[in-house]
Amino acid sequence: MFLFASQYLGSIVGLYGNGWWDTFLHLLSGIFLAFLGFDFFSRLDEDIRTEIPKRFLFVYIVVFSMAGAALWEMYEFTSDVVLNTTMQGNGNNDTMVDIIAGSLGGVLAAFFVVTLHQREKAKQKRHMKKSS
Repeated sequence: MFLFASQYLGSIVGLYGNGWWDTFLHLLSGIFLAFLGFDFFSRLDEDIRTEIPKRFLFVYIVVFSMAGAALWEMYEFTSDVVLNTTMQGNGNNDTMVDIIAGSLGGVLAAFFVVTLHQREKAKQKRHMKKSS
């Protein structure tokens, strides 16, 4: 879905000509990265997963998205320097807006992910009470 949005809609259809399209894609990538981070988290042992406080999960998801946004910007910078591309557009402004958008996407998704985690914890507690 992200490749379709960036390559087809952005490049072929020409949505990158709109000033907001690149920022929107970075916001989406922050959301996708947040869910990827949650997927990694959900693979932890159930006992460990349910004991982790929601604040820690929130911070983990946001930092995971921020790290992904920063790594992508490093890729863009390296590509611009080594391959002489123009991925960073107007330099520092583009880089900072992209990192902020990716981070904001992570924050938005983290609220949703923490809600999912709270529901899982409540379900686990109900299941433990029934087993007792």
